[in-house]
Amino acid sequence: TDLLKSVQYNYQSTVREIKNTISDLGEGSNVDVIAMGDDNTEFRIRASLGKSIPKADKVKLIENEVIHPLKEKYSALKILSLPDYEALVNSLSIDLGEDSSVADLQDILGKAVAIKAFEKGNQSKYIMDTTFSQLIAKKKVEEPLQKKFPQLNIKDNTTYDPTQGAAIKEQAFLVSLLVLALILLYIGIRFEFKFGVAAIIALVHDVIVVLCFVLFFDREVDIPTVVALLTIMGYSLNDTIVIFDRIRENKEILATEDNNLVVNNSINQSLSRTIVTSLTTLFVVTCLLFLGGPALENLSFALFVGVIVGTYSSIFVASPVLVIWENFLAKRDSRKVNKLRKSAPGKKTKKSEDKVVV
Repeated sequence: TDLLKSVQYNYQSTVREIKNTISDLGEGSNVDVIAMGDDNTEFRIRASLGKSIPKADKVKLIENEVIHPLKEKYSALKILSLPDYEALVNSLSIDLGEDSSVADLQDILGKAVAIKAFEKGNQSKYIMDTTFSQLIAKKKVEEPLQKKFPQLNIKDNTTYDPTQGAAIKEQAFLVSLLVLALILLYIGIRFEFKFGVAAIIALVHDVIVVLCFVLFFDREVDIPTVVALLTIMGYSLNDTIVIFDRIRENKEILATEDNNLVVNNSINQSLSRTIVTSLTTLFVVTCLLFLGGPALENLSFALFVGVIVGTYSSIFVASPVLVIWENFLAKRDSRKVNKLRKSAPGKKTKKSEDKVVV
């Protein structure tokens, strides 16, 4: 996906009219329009390009959306440096040939271009920072909508460049691996390594299940959703550590008891605390879901599902994984002992051939 655009506006319209207005995004593009209320005045639009932007189109965008509008007012304009067309942020340095201000330039170019002075005290030289996704969003989405619906009011506007999106994905993946490694290290030191692995499996389970619900109900995976996922991971991990701590205590007290029985008793002992905490949290999240409005809808929905999933995963995922691991290790050690006993050769003593030393 090369361009993600989220716009909310107030005007009497329909989903079909909006899609027809911004249909000129090129081959392979896709436009999703979601009504945010029952009165058909507020919508969320998500538009994505089907392919990456060719360099020739990037050059035209800079010319048509930045340079030409400025030249119409500042005829003596000179280009000091052209942007790097492969960079995340494209910077263009210009000399207007006369004094001006950031506010005047912003009125000409709009919010898609960030403007700053080239050097302090100089009012004729400026640096223009923008991205091609912002320029396309302005040209292909905002301007057609403004023309079709004069009373349009943009309430939220977010764009993602393809290169920027790839970099964000890579950074998020690396950060996630680092967080999981630190969690594994902490629980490994605080408890044992097998406890850490069981907790990580439960966390991965929580995130996957919540994402499945989000996608099944056709909700957008936006920044509030990501915030909810991180919150759910912390909530679930805290719940899991409480149960693991009780398991560790009972292993010391009930050292001779069966491992399955120790884990089961530990879960039962902490069950009331887990249920009360989860119900209290769920009550607050439910209020957010039904009373928080459209702005908090994605966040509260992911939290609502996550609290439920995180609660049962601490009991029915993390603990069973720990039990399976420990039973596997016990059986493996038992097989090793039996194998050693069977492989030990018998020897006859000198005193009596009937006596065998093993």
